[in-house]
Amino acid sequence: MPFSIYTYSNPYELNKELYWDSIKNNPHFCVSQTMANGMVGTYEELTAGKVSTVENLVKGLFSYWESSECKIKQYTVIDEAITRLNITDNAEKIKQSLRFNRSQLSHSLRILFELDMSLDEMRTDLMTEEQCFLVEIYRIIKNSELVQDFKLDRYFSETETEQAIREGMKLAWEDADICNVEVNTIIIHGVHQFTPMILRTMELVAKYKRVILLFNYQQQYKNVW
Repeated sequence: MPFSIYTYSNPYELNKELYWDSIKNNPHFCVSQTMANGMVGTYEELTAGKVSTVENLVKGLFSYWESSECKIKQYTVIDEAITRLNITDNAEKIKQSLRFNRSQLSHSLRILFELDMSLDEMRTDLMTEEQCFLVEIYRIIKNSELVQDFKLDRYFSETETEQAIREGMKLAWEDADICNVEVNTIIIHGVHQFTPMILRTMELVAKYKRVILLFNYQQQYKNVW
C-alpha cells in the first residue's frame, strides 16, 4: 500500500481541510502524547480511542522488543558478551567500565540490531577505542547463540498488522470502543525525525494499509528559517 503526504496550515482548523472527512474515522497516531491530547480536545470527531501515539503503534507491533522483559534479557546478554571479549591489556578494568556503561551499550546495540547493520561495512580503523569495543560486542552477539535475545521480528501477516494497530490504539485508551474505526488507513501526525523502529513500523504497516503522513507546512517553513 502507498504512503501519502497531506499538509495543513492551522492545527486548530484541520477539520476545514478538504480531506478531513476521509480521515476523521481512521486511527491517528501522533508524535507525542501532548499532541494526541490536543487532537482529542480540539476535534470532537476524534473521540477517545481514535487517537494514540506513534510510540504506541511501535509497541503494538513490536510488543516483545519494546518490553522490559526483553531489555532485561538483553542486559544479561551484554554482560556475557563483555565477558567473552578478547582483551590483552587492562582487561578487567576495561570490562568493568563497559559493564558500568551497560545502559548506553544497550541503547547503541539495539539500534545496530534494529538497522541490521552489516559488520563488513563498519570501518573500525576510523573508530575510537570505545566504538571498537561496541562493534566487537555486536560481533560476539551477532555470531553466537546470544543473538536469540536480539532477534527482531521482520515479517507480519495482515491480520497481525491490523491487530497491532488496534493494540496501539488501546494502549492510549484501554476502555475505548474502537470497533467502528476504519483501519484500512492510518494517519501519522507530526513525525519529522524517524527512528529505525518508527520507520520499520511504518514500512511494515504500509504493506497492507495506506499510511498518510500529516504535516503542518507552516511549521516546516519556520524550521527551515
